[in-house]
Amino acid sequence: MNINLAPKSLKSLLQLVAYIWIFLFMIWSFFNTYGTYDLLKKVEEKSIINIVKNSLEEISIAIELGMEEEAKDRVNEIIQSLPNIKHIVFKSNNKSYEFGKIDPSMAYKELNFDIKYQNKKVGALKAYIVFSNAKVLFQRYVWSIVIFFSIFGLLTFILVYYINSSLKRLYELSTYLENLSLKAPKPVPIKGKYKEVKTIIEAINALIKRISEHMKALTIASSKLKENQFYLLEAQKIGHIGSWVYIPDKDYFKASSELYRILGRNFKEKMEWKDFVGYIEEKSEQFLHMIDESIKNCTKFEMIISFKNELGKKVILKTVVNAKKYGSSEVKLIGVSLDITDMEKAKEEISYLAMHDTLTGLVNRAMLKEHLQLLINEAKRKKESELAILFIDLDHFKLINDSLGHEVGDALLVELAERINNNIRSEDIAARIGGDEFVVVMFDIQSKEDVMLVANKLHNLISKPFYPLGYEVMITSSIGISFYPEHGKSVDELLRFSDMAMYQAKEKGRNGIIIFDNSFAKNIDDQQMLEQDLRYALKNDPQQIVLYFQPKVDPTNDKIIGAEALVRWHHPKKGVLSPAHFIELAESTGLILPLGEIVLRKSMEQVKRWEGTVFENLILAVNLSGRQFQDKNLEPLLRSLVDEYKIDPGKIELEITELTSMTMVHHTINVLHRIRSIGYKIAIDDFGTGYSSLAYLRDFPISTIKIDRSFIMNIEEEQKSITIVKLIIGMSRTLEFTVVAEGVETIRQKELLKSYGVDLIQGYFYNKPLPLKEFEEYVLKTN
Repeated sequence: MNINLAPKSLKSLLQLVAYIWIFLFMIWSFFNTYGTYDLLKKVEEKSIINIVKNSLEEISIAIELGMEEEAKDRVNEIIQSLPNIKHIVFKSNNKSYEFGKIDPSMAYKELNFDIKYQNKKVGALKAYIVFSNAKVLFQRYVWSIVIFFSIFGLLTFILVYYINSSLKRLYELSTYLENLSLKAPKPVPIKGKYKEVKTIIEAINALIKRISEHMKALTIASSKLKENQFYLLEAQKIGHIGSWVYIPDKDYFKASSELYRILGRNFKEKMEWKDFVGYIEEKSEQFLHMIDESIKNCTKFEMIISFKNELGKKVILKTVVNAKKYGSSEVKLIGVSLDITDMEKAKEEISYLAMHDTLTGLVNRAMLKEHLQLLINEAKRKKESELAILFIDLDHFKLINDSLGHEVGDALLVELAERINNNIRSEDIAARIGGDEFVVVMFDIQSKEDVMLVANKLHNLISKPFYPLGYEVMITSSIGISFYPEHGKSVDELLRFSDMAMYQAKEKGRNGIIIFDNSFAKNIDDQQMLEQDLRYALKNDPQQIVLYFQPKVDPTNDKIIGAEALVRWHHPKKGVLSPAHFIELAESTGLILPLGEIVLRKSMEQVKRWEGTVFENLILAVNLSGRQFQDKNLEPLLRSLVDEYKIDPGKIELEITELTSMTMVHHTINVLHRIRSIGYKIAIDDFGTGYSSLAYLRDFPISTIKIDRSFIMNIEEEQKSITIVKLIIGMSRTLEFTVVAEGVETIRQKELLKSYGVDLIQGYFYNKPLPLKEFEEYVLKTN
């Protein structure tokens, strides 16, 4: 059994100390008193012995001289002078004499003395003594101790009393603190005369002051927290973001009000984890597996999940889940679910529009190339399979646009697309790749005769009257045909050779069908000669490469904000060549890399020249080809050019096509971030024609999006083009991108784009690409 003797309060401790002190003092007094009395007796006895011995010498002389009476007188003087001696027996010459009386009731101590004269015993003396002096002194000593002990006890009592009085103030202080209001704490009144108590109260008041300040800060923080929670809830409503928490071990699940709203559930009906999972329309097993993995490894994952809400409506949520461990075992899952239903629908629509011609609904160039590559791969697998590419171009179509207007021309193209699509096999592909250029790809053909039958059929269908918008229009076509694998084994070769065959048909008077033949070798030779000339120019005479500048204009005030640098080749024999004549050649031969470096250098040089002039605030856009962008030396080149020309890289905006940006997305993001870190601006060119994922686009460190001219071309009358342009502008606003519309040619297009919120316009409406001198004159005149 444990007995706790420790005092439970300071008061008890002080009392215990006082009692112990008194007890110890009593014990000391007892032993000290007992010893003192013995000491006093010994002192008194020694004093008597000394006095008696001093008298014995005289007594011994008297006895020796026979003066008996004289000896007795000396003994009598001893008993008279020393009242402590009550009785003496004196012996001399065989005689015994007694002096004094013995009281039987008293205690005596017997002292014996030999009386010697010159060392010869001549007598004896026996004294009976009492300790009267020692007794008196001892009594006085005892009284002094009693008096001292009384005073000590009184002082101890007074000390304990005053200490208890001080402790009483501490008890009052304790009661005050127990009843202290934390909402509005008040300082303790300073009472009491002891410095220590005052010091404690002052320290407590300082603490109360800090508590008061802390409570005020907590109140403000709580108010801000509630305000932030309100803003967070509002932001979640605006952004359609639901959040939830799930603790598996406790089967605890809590969802935000926005998640309830997204899932169409009444907020009053508590949603459990099984309810939440039950809404998943597909991928529920995959989701639960990811949850288990996340719990096991405390990892984060994200997943796009299709839900079917309470109303039976399909909603798509991009859900990010993060698992965190608390304590030794409890895992908490924190999830954020973004409603991307509208975004996914828009993305699907954009994806469709990006892969299809917005006017005719046929496959566009990008999709054509992708499908054609798949068909080539399949043909390679089958080994004996062949493909045919029919390149169709309308003859003199420009005359229809010029005479009857673009609306009639567009209507004719739509009708033509329907004729083509309705008269080919389901496995064949029909595409519109340019203004009046169409391509038909025939897969797994049996013979060239079958292809010619289809080509003649289409040719004849095109020759029949069209009735666009009530007009009767007659038109012819030129068709070029190439075969896989006879004429080429790559997408670019087959398209180029069918295109060359089509141009041969035009050169022979149009309205015909031509199959590519080696007799067109001259054209190939021309291409080879052009390649040699380009290679020479890039290596030995880069002055042949010249920059033209097409203005970028703010439609709100018609001020020129910047320009796009467009390359031209001043060929010594062929004159000024546009990129259409040599860029594809440069891409296919690898010359695009040195060509691209020359364009970058000339652009930097021009920006440097503009420093300190009225042109210094212009932003110059420079195109990077896909081959350039994938080149590992691009970043070092861009860094070295900034150091070499000592320019602000923010004055250069590098443009890459959407298709380039979506090739190896993660690599693209890393490269773009490194380029952006140098200081360059970055733009996505031809936006809407590739496969952009909005999720990835958010990660691109870009500043500008350029809407492809194919969407601008039909914006005046085609709702699909209007829809996609508005979607792109709206998305860009959300992501804080600058929006540039390229290919603007009419005032109506400009006004529409201005009303939609486009930031900059580029196109023939303002001006064509201009040589440097003409461009600078145009800027001075306009601005």
